[in-house]
Amino acid sequence: MSVVAELRRVSVLLGHGEHEVAALNRVDMQVEAGEILGVVGESGAGKSTLARIFLRLAPPADGAVLLEDSDITILSERRLRRLRGRMTMVFRDPRAVLNPRMTVRALLEEPLRLHTKLNAGARRTAIDALAARIHLRPAELDLRPDALGTDRLQLVGLGRAIASQPKLLVLDEPTRELDMAAAAELLGLLAQLRDGGMAIVLMSHDIAAVQPVADRIAVLYLGEIVEEGATADLLADPLHPYTQSLLSAHLPADPARRGRRIRLRGEPPLPDERTSGCGFAPRCPIAENRCRSGAPTPNLVGTNRRVACLRVLEGSSRIPLSR
Repeated sequence: MSVVAELRRVSVLLGHGEHEVAALNRVDMQVEAGEILGVVGESGAGKSTLARIFLRLAPPADGAVLLEDSDITILSERRLRRLRGRMTMVFRDPRAVLNPRMTVRALLEEPLRLHTKLNAGARRTAIDALAARIHLRPAELDLRPDALGTDRLQLVGLGRAIASQPKLLVLDEPTRELDMAAAAELLGLLAQLRDGGMAIVLMSHDIAAVQPVADRIAVLYLGEIVEEGATADLLADPLHPYTQSLLSAHLPADPARRGRRIRLRGEPPLPDERTSGCGFAPRCPIAENRCRSGAPTPNLVGTNRRVACLRVLEGSSRIPLSR
C-alpha cells in the first residue's frame, strides 16, 4: 500500500512568549491507503491538535506535513482550499459543526458543490446513494439537525466527510458521545471505507474504542508517541509502561484470564510543568534516575514496533506483576 499522509518530526506550540508550550513534540507518523491508524491517549495528550495538523488546519512550528508525497506545510490558504476535498475530518460533537438551519440533504450536498463538478441532478443522485451507504433513512434527509439524535448526526458528519471521496479521513473521538450500538455501526462503516482503499486516522481516549477496526495503534502521551505497532502485537504485549497502564483498565477478553489494574501516581503534568527527561517518568512505576534526565527516542523493536522507553531494549520495560 502507498503512504497517503505523513508527519515528519512535527512540533506544535501553543500560547505566546513565556506561556508558549509544546502541544506536539517531534511526532513522526504515517498512514497508508486501505489502513486505519488508531491514536489513543488521555485528555490533553494532543489528539485534537494532531488531527488538525494532519489536515493542515493549524500550522506546525517545525517539521513537515505530507499528503500523497506533497509537502502541504508551506502551502497558502488558497492552495490548501483546493485540497480540502482530498482530506476531511469528522469532529467529536456534530452539533457544534453542522449548520442548524440546513436540512440533512443540504448539508450532504455542500461538499459536493464545493469539491466536485457534479450538476444539480447528479448531486441529488449522489446524495441518495450516500445516504443509503451511511444508513440514513430517506425521510431524514428533509430534517434539520435539531430533529435528530447525536448518533444520527454523527452519521451525517461522516457523510459530509466522505462525500468528496477523500484520500484521507481523520476522526476526532467520533464515538465518545455514542452508545455501544451506534459506535459499532460507525466503526463498521469505517471498516468498509478502509476496505475501499481510504486512509483513516481514528482518535480516541479509549483504546477499546479503536481496537475493533485499527490495523495499527499509536499511543500518545503529552504530545509524544510513546508506542506504535500493529494492533494485535501491541494489545498482546504492550511494551511501554504507559500502554500497559491503559490496557490494564480494561477487562480481558478471556474471562479466565486474570487482569491487574496498574494505578499510576498523580495526573499528567500541565504542558508548562514538563521537565527534562521522559515525560512519563513522574508517574511511571518503574522509572529510574536516568529516565528523569534523558529524554527517550523511539526505539525500533522487531520489525514494526516503536517504543520510546530507555528500558525497552534491555527487556526491562514491563511493569512486574508483584508491584
